[in-house]
Amino acid sequence: MPTSPHWRSLRGLLAGATALLLVGCRVLELAPNVVPKNLPQVPDRAELDHEPLPGMAHAAFPRFDIERGQFTGPARVWLKGSPACREAHFGERRRTVVLEPPYHTAVVDIEPEDLPPGPPTNGAVTVQFVADGEPVRTLAVAPPDAVRLNAPQPASSALFVGDFQPFHVIAGGVAVNPGEPMQRRSGAPSTLVAMRQLLQATAEGRIDGIPKPSWLCGVGDQIYVEGDYHAFGKLQQRHPMSAWTVEAQPRPRVAASELPRFLDTMYRAHWSFPSLERALQALPSVMTWDDHEIRDGWGSQGDEHVYRDSHFRHFRAAYVEHQVRRGPRALGTAAADPQAALWQQLTWHGVPVFVMDQRTCRDITAPSILGDEQWQALRAWFTNLQASRSRYYVLVSSVPIFYRIADRANLAAKLQDEARDDLLDTWTAAPNRAEWQRLVDEITAAGARGLRGLIVSGDYHVNSLCRVTRSNGSAAPTVLAYEMIAAGLAADHYGDWKQKIARDGWLLETPIATRGGEVSTELAFLPPCPSFLSLSLVDERAAVTWWRAEAKGCSRLEAELDWDVPLPGVRTLLRRAPTTIDLDVVMPAAAPAPRTKPG
Repeated sequence: MPTSPHWRSLRGLLAGATALLLVGCRVLELAPNVVPKNLPQVPDRAELDHEPLPGMAHAAFPRFDIERGQFTGPARVWLKGSPACREAHFGERRRTVVLEPPYHTAVVDIEPEDLPPGPPTNGAVTVQFVADGEPVRTLAVAPPDAVRLNAPQPASSALFVGDFQPFHVIAGGVAVNPGEPMQRRSGAPSTLVAMRQLLQATAEGRIDGIPKPSWLCGVGDQIYVEGDYHAFGKLQQRHPMSAWTVEAQPRPRVAASELPRFLDTMYRAHWSFPSLERALQALPSVMTWDDHEIRDGWGSQGDEHVYRDSHFRHFRAAYVEHQVRRGPRALGTAAADPQAALWQQLTWHGVPVFVMDQRTCRDITAPSILGDEQWQALRAWFTNLQASRSRYYVLVSSVPIFYRIADRANLAAKLQDEARDDLLDTWTAAPNRAEWQRLVDEITAAGARGLRGLIVSGDYHVNSLCRVTRSNGSAAPTVLAYEMIAAGLAADHYGDWKQKIARDGWLLETPIATRGGEVSTELAFLPPCPSFLSLSLVDERAAVTWWRAEAKGCSRLEAELDWDVPLPGVRTLLRRAPTTIDLDVVMPAAAPAPRTKPG
């Protein structure tokens, strides 16, 4: 393929033209549509399992030294206050932490003097949030230190969550979405409440037969800045919490100057669920973002240049403060540079992990997904993988890699505005295909060196498993990787085109040509429902578990990932009977609720 600068420029122009044609074959409407309304409106009182919190504290990762491949330094805690609560007293010394606007966040190192005197404990540090000089909330957090995270573990697990949509619009107002009623005599009243309780119980290690998780990963769409997305068609400008219009070419409904307040409110509301907070207190987390933390289809609309120096800067700043800073990367100048990709790297008890940022540099008109700097970091990471150190690696992609959409799925795009940018958003959309091929080549080359890929992605709101195998001449095929979709902690609306193409077989399983031989994919799906995912490594064996909440109750389905050929079909792995989970048994062991002063 030609690589001259002139050809690259022409290719960029052609890709941009393709993007414009695919989003509707019309001139882009870039005029702002700012609504001078006090957005967003969110629940301001306790409802179901939601409790508006004046301050919250989550476990954070210690720093990770990429050169040494180890965590270093002290354990850390991520804090968030509120406009009324701008101060916290930290540890035994009650040292004051100021929670500055606009987002009232801080990440604090735990020092020895912060811990209670006497024999070593579990490392729990006390945090007291203060408003107008009075304590309003006191809680304890015990994040792991570098020694614990670096130590090898014969049995460990990690949780993967995403697509969190906790609210819906009822009679023009915002309420907590309960999901479907559950057919149980007692306990959780609905699927979405039960899902959050199940996440807490799993994070705290209270599920028999599953190793206590070491960390949690957010795979994208941890918040929706267009809450209750599907209600916009009916409510339009009366929608009480959407930052954008919902149409083929979304326009802002919130002025750039008002976005920090909007995003501060949305993040606090989304995470003011005690069950979710306890899961994030029990485990350090690393989070990447996807489009709904910015705008539906961000990077695939063709008009991002209009908002990159205004609205995008605020979405990115909020993402850095609420999600990235809790992770192990020392950001340096990247925090303030809106062009710098925010990828993260760590090890999971010796297993290398790379969490991609697929939104900062995404631009369908360039075209670009990862950006040059992130590509250099990703290539270096792949190059340094050694099967003698760890046979496994984990790659997190907010958008699925091996779930290729067939040409006939374009029929859906002609019927729905939402589907147009979703199709352009995929790795295998025409403008993105060259970059996708490079990524597939890296995964293939790693497999040829004896490495086993564990790829976790989100976005599609389905429970799915994809096995990736390589054939090379007359040699027996080998398994390169498994890709699992972890999505999601979502609303109970599961009727859009993504679920339909999974059900109707509109995803390709045809061979893929790579530098290292032909690659084939095999897909299997579970019926969609609120869920999250975990990976377990026990004595060098890898397994994936889907944790699910349906009207008939909570369950888990575990599948051991087989790397030997011949193999049973992946559909066989997902036809096993799930294990029922009785939340009435699991949840009574939960820790008591942290103390919160009303108001």
